[in-house]
Amino acid sequence: PPFWLGLMLIILFSVTLGMFPVSGYGETLEEKIAHLVLPSVTIALSLSTVLTRSLRAAMVEGLRSDVATAARARGMPERVVFWRHVVPNSMVPTINLLAINIGWLIGGTVVIESVFAIPGIGQLLVRAIFSRDYMVVQGVAMMLACATVLINLIADIVTVAADPRVKL
Repeated sequence: PPFWLGLMLIILFSVTLGMFPVSGYGETLEEKIAHLVLPSVTIALSLSTVLTRSLRAAMVEGLRSDVATAARARGMPERVVFWRHVVPNSMVPTINLLAINIGWLIGGTVVIESVFAIPGIGQLLVRAIFSRDYMVVQGVAMMLACATVLINLIADIVTVAADPRVKL
């Protein structure tokens, strides 16, 4: 889970190696960037495993597809088959999976902000829940829901652009 991965990264890179700060947000731009490295890596690593497995499975299937076989039969080099036929067809399911996981990513960001003590929308939501400020909870939930819907719309538009067979 992301909170465990974040704690392990803190122990390794902050406590043991002293490369990055443990928590907080920083004052200057350089400090803010240094404070956001570990949370960013935590979020990216926790989502990348699912996306990588999906992309690999789609690429293996694409390499075995009839389109790739026909391209090879026409004498195209393997490099051209891979980049022109396999990669574009493999990106479509990966883009859709990323769009589906955006809600999970937003929820994970709330947890990551708590682990790394970063002041953000997640901390605002947690504080509003504990202080029973229902209007703030509703506002934040509505904003996160709208962001999720907007990102899914963008992913659908990118899917249409990547695969002309798909229509909106």
